[in-house]
Amino acid sequence: MQLNIDSDESIKSCVAKIQALTGGSLDALVNNAGAAYPLPPMDADTDRARRLFDLNVFPLISVTREFLPLLLN
Repeated sequence: MQLNIDSDESIKSCVAKIQALTGGSLDALVNNAGAAYPLPPMDADTDRARRLFDLNVFPLISVTREFLPLLLN
């Protein structure tokens, strides 16, 4: 199953598929998507670091928020 973490539509579609497959319950969610920027802070490009932050933080929040009802069920 594919999931584009940058797309709310993709996240919601994945949640619906998982809900149908599991009957609406989920035991665990592993948020392991992301990227790294292996440079010392003094060499970091601010725009690239901001894009990396956006990629690593906001999708984590979105994916967790959408799957939370299945985890709590």
